[in-house]
Amino acid sequence: MSKSVASGARSAITILCAALCAGACSGGEGGTEVPAGGGGTGGTGGCPAGLEECSGTCTAVAVDPGNCGACGNACGNGQICAGGKCSTQCAAGTTMCGAECVDTNFNPQHCGACNAPCGVGEVCSQGKCSVECMGGTAKCDKLCVDTRFDPANCGACGNECKPGEVCSDGQCALDCAGGSTKCSGKCVDTNQDPANCGGCNNACGSGEVCSAGECGLKCYGGTTKCGGECVDTETDPQSCGGCGVACSAGKVCSKGQCALECGGGTIKCGDKCVDTEKDAANCGGCGNACGSGLVCVAEKCAISCGGGTQKCDGKCVDAQKDAANCGGCGVACGPGQVCVAEKCLLQCAGGTSKCGDVCADTQKDPANCGGCGVQCPQGQICAAGQCGLVCTGGTTKCGSSCVDVKLDPQNCGSCGKACALNEVCAAGACQSGCGGLTKCGNVCVDTKLDPQNCGSCGAACPQGQVCSAGSCALVCYGGTVKCGSACVNTQLDPANCGGCGNACPQGQVCSAGSCQLVCYGGTTKCGSSCVDVKTDPTNCGSCGKACAQNEVCAAGACQLNCGSLTKCGNVCADLKTDAQNCGSCGKTCAPGVSCADGACAVRMWSVESNGSNFVFPKPNANWGSAPGITVSFTLDQTALVHIRWIGTIRWAGGGNGLCHVGFRFVVDGSPQGNPDWGLGIVVLEGATRWHSPFDIEQGISLGPGNHTVVGQVDNGSGNGDCYLDGDGGGNYDRSRLLVAAYPPSTAWYAESNGSTGNLGSNSGWADVPGVAASFDLKADSHVQIGMAGTQYNGSGSGQAHCAYRYVLDGQPQGNGSHGQAIVVGDADQGWWTPAVLKMGTDLSKGSHSVSLQLRNSGSNGAACNAGESNSPYARYRMLVRASPKGGISASVESSGGLLSATASFQDIPGLARSFSLADKTHVQLELAGTQLNGGSGSTHCGYRLVIDGQPLGDNTHGQAIHVGEVAETWWDPTVLGWGQDFAAGNHSVKIQFRNDSAQCFVNGDAPEAYGRQRLLVRAIE
Repeated sequence: MSKSVASGARSAITILCAALCAGACSGGEGGTEVPAGGGGTGGTGGCPAGLEECSGTCTAVAVDPGNCGACGNACGNGQICAGGKCSTQCAAGTTMCGAECVDTNFNPQHCGACNAPCGVGEVCSQGKCSVECMGGTAKCDKLCVDTRFDPANCGACGNECKPGEVCSDGQCALDCAGGSTKCSGKCVDTNQDPANCGGCNNACGSGEVCSAGECGLKCYGGTTKCGGECVDTETDPQSCGGCGVACSAGKVCSKGQCALECGGGTIKCGDKCVDTEKDAANCGGCGNACGSGLVCVAEKCAISCGGGTQKCDGKCVDAQKDAANCGGCGVACGPGQVCVAEKCLLQCAGGTSKCGDVCADTQKDPANCGGCGVQCPQGQICAAGQCGLVCTGGTTKCGSSCVDVKLDPQNCGSCGKACALNEVCAAGACQSGCGGLTKCGNVCVDTKLDPQNCGSCGAACPQGQVCSAGSCALVCYGGTVKCGSACVNTQLDPANCGGCGNACPQGQVCSAGSCQLVCYGGTTKCGSSCVDVKTDPTNCGSCGKACAQNEVCAAGACQLNCGSLTKCGNVCADLKTDAQNCGSCGKTCAPGVSCADGACAVRMWSVESNGSNFVFPKPNANWGSAPGITVSFTLDQTALVHIRWIGTIRWAGGGNGLCHVGFRFVVDGSPQGNPDWGLGIVVLEGATRWHSPFDIEQGISLGPGNHTVVGQVDNGSGNGDCYLDGDGGGNYDRSRLLVAAYPPSTAWYAESNGSTGNLGSNSGWADVPGVAASFDLKADSHVQIGMAGTQYNGSGSGQAHCAYRYVLDGQPQGNGSHGQAIVVGDADQGWWTPAVLKMGTDLSKGSHSVSLQLRNSGSNGAACNAGESNSPYARYRMLVRASPKGGISASVESSGGLLSATASFQDIPGLARSFSLADKTHVQLELAGTQLNGGSGSTHCGYRLVIDGQPLGDNTHGQAIHVGEVAETWWDPTVLGWGQDFAAGNHSVKIQFRNDSAQCFVNGDAPEAYGRQRLLVRAIE
């Protein structure tokens, strides 16, 4: 007994013994000694139930190989005892079927499983019954064998190696060559053989393959092996972007990145992000799974036919080859015909040849003997392709004729024996009379049998018939059978296969008297159908190998079915939006940069002036470039580029007490706006407002390539001096240049093209000409709207009380009298004043419109004018920008009623925002609103950002200070801009303000909207 068999038997006996004896068993391998005096119950010879006494020992005959089933019945070498019967212990790669170990990959009686025999004419190949051998094997007798390693068929069928030799790479040899290893008498590649993976008899488990000598899982359909599972790292929150990269609680995996919400048009289903337009498990909505073989197209489950096939009656068929749909749906070929190149053709099998519209055996067919159309003369048959005379019905061949020697007077009794002229031949003898026969001319005939005189003299039978009982009848020869009025070969005739009237089903032929499926045109028999294993998703590459729901079969391999998307490696990508495959497979956008319309969206850029106490030059000294206010960047697509320059200017004395300052951008060396005053002007009266905000904005379309933007300033002749970065370059006097480039499909720009004219006291609302945009949203979005311009306060003296509002989709925003923001301009000392209004809101998918309106809501005499003279420095400019709803970009508004600044920085209620980033991202932040100056004298109001708990700017004045003279300008605009790179993770931002002089207020005249402050967070997503 072998060591493995003995140990296996010992284990089984021990378990059974413990169960039956409850700890009383002891002794040798096969059982335990019988206790003296017996005492056992239920067994034999005093043994416990289930054991029998064999040679004085209680033995478990159910498992003991030495006493298997009965005492003394020893199993043979290599056998084990199971259930009281000896059986073979099968080697790795084989399965015990009955008492035999078989390889179910190739055994035709046990193909794929025990007792699963193949049909007549079929072989077993790779565990599937087939008419041909696959996987590089060859058909030898009725088996598929690998002639490279089979010692019984080494190199060719029947070439058996000598005892002691092995078959190595198709050659009989003493040892295995080519890196193969001898296992159980065969040479195998232990690097790839799943039955001997890494070593002999080391079989891989179900579903595993052998690769580099190790058993492992093989993943298909774009999935990745992570541990013992195949996972989609694009959507799996436990392996997001790579194995073991788990998303934190509350996050989902979207396109291989952890995020708070699903992006790229996907929605959250369970804990995964899916595209319900094409996800077969969530088609049109979460949990709406498509059936087997269906794909999801435009949120509906449907059959998706690939590989040149078309949909016919709910199935994908190849009209080039399908006999039921040959050349088109429903065009069926006739019996015995096949479809080739969209045409029904007769296909002959079993050694027959096509002759016209019939299959003929030219070895036997008298009408096509030896070749089509070669007809044997009447009375001859075809044998071995040659016409020959075969005499039947009691006739004898005499020369080239069949004669009845009992009646023929020329061959009476034997060939050549002629009767005299006055004699007839009767019963093989010449006589003077016919006896019981009939004389027809000079011949005695039997009218019951003579085909020339059947029933009476001269009544000849038609060709091919014989005379029987005086009547002509059809008699079939050459192996044919009479079926109706025709002789047919029931071995080959598909209409009478094996018997008259037994017609073969459509698409089958008759071979050896049996209807059989014969596959042509490169198709393979799989079960009862002919399929193209190169394109059939249920038999892809081989019979029974089915592709997954989202795959198609191409060139015999399962591949992703991407529908309207594009296959990039092992994923389906939307080249218009996929940042990993933007515009083409493999074109990856930079971290934090999205893909829009097939091109990588560009990032934002932000710079800050350098604190140099820069004095604005006078016009005669030309324009001066502000130190540090320069941005250079590269675009890889045409984009709408929005440029914002936001900061504080300071009056420095001299002249007439006024600063008259112009601002402009120089884009790629080309100055923008008016040659003298650029894109915007600010008039600053030093006695009352020595720190004043400015906000200059412009939108411009730029193409791919390198670009540069520079900020420049000048000062009017005869005016006092003004500084940029005044007070020694403190942060509160710095200015910041923010540049952002948007895909044209997500941003819209408008610029005033005329003037409202002077609006007097208590005027009605007037549209600012040209400052309007109509836009179409492809999905629900967050939309931010920003306006900046230069307000002209003219016509009289005193203060103009100018109110601004947006009209969004026909609905005016804000307060009915004062809109969303008011700016009081001093016509005597500051007749040019910045005007700023920014807001954000969520809008639904579809068409929208927005416009800007102005009115004079005061009664102090001075006028409000937007767009005065339509000069570039007087224009109003508006940007509308859409981003994903619920994304990084957001807009918040101050709340909590009138709030007075204190000597310490305090939070402005409502102006706070938290967000999470999956990657490093550049984010720009903007504050815009209206400051109320209260009390007496000049207010000194400081504003700053607090990012992730860290205050920015100067500890006393923050990042921007706005000085308002209460008696002249009690409503002032407030602006603050900032941009920086944020690392991946969670972040928070908020706004604080303080005062060290007269009172500063926000949310003035609360709770109305015109006193509010608004914080905009922007990122290109």
